[in-house]
Amino acid sequence: MVAAAAERALLAFFERVAGKDAAQLDKLSRCREFRLERGRWRFALPDLHRFLQGEDDAFAGIDYTKFRNLILKSPINRAVKPFGAEIAIAENRGKVDRSRYVLIWRS
Repeated sequence: MVAAAAERALLAFFERVAGKDAAQLDKLSRCREFRLERGRWRFALPDLHRFLQGEDDAFAGIDYTKFRNLILKSPINRAVKPFGAEIAIAENRGKVDRSRYVLIWRS
């Protein structure tokens, strides 16, 4: 099932970021759509979708609408919590697609 594989890949991606995987953080730092700052990583959902489609075949068959639904329903905060991290809204621009999100490392 494509959606199940994409959810597993999505959670694994966020676990790598939350776990401060050096290779993953390097890729994010090279992507101008993202902002990797001390203690946080800022992103927008459309940019994250494009990035993941280029990084992982699990997202090849997932259009943006399916991706958005997947990310909003998946237990990402539960997955990143053991790493001392959480996802929050950085800038609420009135629509999910226009808002900016942030992964914050608390520890």
